Amino acid sequence: VAPLRRADDAVEIDTTDLSIEEQVSRIVAAWARRHPEPVSFDYRLHQVVIGLFGRLCLGMRVEGAQRVPMAGGLIVAANHKSYLDPPLIGAAIPREIHYLAKRELFEMPVLKHWVRTHNAIPVRRSGFDRAALQECLRILGRGGATLVFPEGTRILRHALGEPREGAAWLAVRARVPVLPVLLRGTWAGERRWFRPGGLRIRIGDPFLPPPAPPGPRDRGHLARVAEGILHRIAALETNTDSA
Repeated sequence: VAPLRRADDAVEIDTTDLSIEEQVSRIVAAWARRHPEPVSFDYRLHQVVIGLFGRLCLGMRVEGAQRVPMAGGLIVAANHKSYLDPPLIGAAIPREIHYLAKRELFEMPVLKHWVRTHNAIPVRRSGFDRAALQECLRILGRGGATLVFPEGTRILRHALGEPREGAAWLAVRARVPVLPVLLRGTWAGERRWFRPGGLRIRIGDPFLPPPAPPGPRDRGHLARVAEGILHRIAALETNTDSA
């Protein structure tokens, strides 16, 4: 009498084996793809140029781009192997992002123009740069996206490094989804030029880290959140689902 039929513009989401949090993230991401935030012309040009370089010279392959929420505050958390990582992730993520870059890059004649025009935020590598993280909080608060490296610096080996608390502090304070991203093929020791699939960027499901417990500040909580973020990145190594 009244058969159930999908609407012509419906989006089908397979929720098998997904937590409630992951289901909500995919629903929000599906909505946001139809209502994307505007991207500046300069940033879009950088995405196109770096994307071509990545595909033609490094054989870049991106998996899971459909999981990226296209609106609202977002922390993109990735492992770090090379100075190529920020622009390559910027080309793989289909929205405009900001990222932290060490202050020394803003003084190099060749790179300073690039980092300034590519939404870089100067950060002091020694200690805890609260000013840089506060700038990230302002960007997230107005619905922007920031790229952070939970390891804190480049790890020049295949394995992941130890988690630092900067990314965890930002995730706990901002209370926005964290998008785990795994890169393979940018480190000089594993880089393969002109080989299809030589560079892989795998994007996981966004998730919300647990909020800080009530009462006095718990430094152990930040350490647990930092480990959890890095664990999500590491889990992408064996996750072959690119749908």
